[in-house]
Amino acid sequence: MAQNPDYNKPTNNPKIKEIDIHSIPEFDIKDWDLDNPKAYSKFITRVERICRNSFEYKQFISFLRDNAGFNKCSFMENISNEENRAIRIHVHHYPLTLYDIVWTIANKHLACHESMDEDLIAKEVMYNHYTLHVGLIPLSESIHEMNHNSRIFIPTWAVLGKWRTFVEEYKQYMSSDTLSNLEKLDELSQKYNHADNTEILDSGYVHLKVSDPDYQATTKELYEHINKTLDEIKAKQKQ
Repeated sequence: MAQNPDYNKPTNNPKIKEIDIHSIPEFDIKDWDLDNPKAYSKFITRVERICRNSFEYKQFISFLRDNAGFNKCSFMENISNEENRAIRIHVHHYPLTLYDIVWTIANKHLACHESMDEDLIAKEVMYNHYTLHVGLIPLSESIHEMNHNSRIFIPTWAVLGKWRTFVEEYKQYMSSDTLSNLEKLDELSQKYNHADNTEILDSGYVHLKVSDPDYQATTKELYEHINKTLDEIKAKQKQ
């Protein structure tokens, strides 16, 4: 709409008044309800994301790839992304996950009445990375997934980093479940047998014996048979 040519600026505007504020109230609105377990878990995940996306973390991982052999899988050394970056090699936090580390440091801040600022907690997390007070191991995408699915075990002594130093320093702030899990992993690591543990990686063939020579197995049947075979191998490893 065109401007009204008959518009006149009001001449009776009130004068600008100054308001003196002698005491500014403290900002006491929390960004997170840390007393709520679900909200607290989201807070930890948020700090974890800040760490992973930080310049410091990316530089740290890049250094490991270039100088500590983290460009190839620890279990399948023939898998490397040194020449082909399309091959994914994951830097796996173990036996403490990055979530465990962030949770512990955040719990320490909370218990000691320190700042719960996300960036400050992330800074302490990265300090423990740069001092190598965390456990890290390079894994190919398949091995990484197999470990998460409990198909292959990683002994606690096979990782890079002084993660036990972290446990000694932050033990009182760690959850009982995490400490219990570490004890179980240590017990399994003492009984570790590399040949049995990596048997699942051995080359082999799965044969289906059917009476009808023209029978063609469905994808579902093949999938179920392969999973059954994997479960049998896993059960044998636990014996």
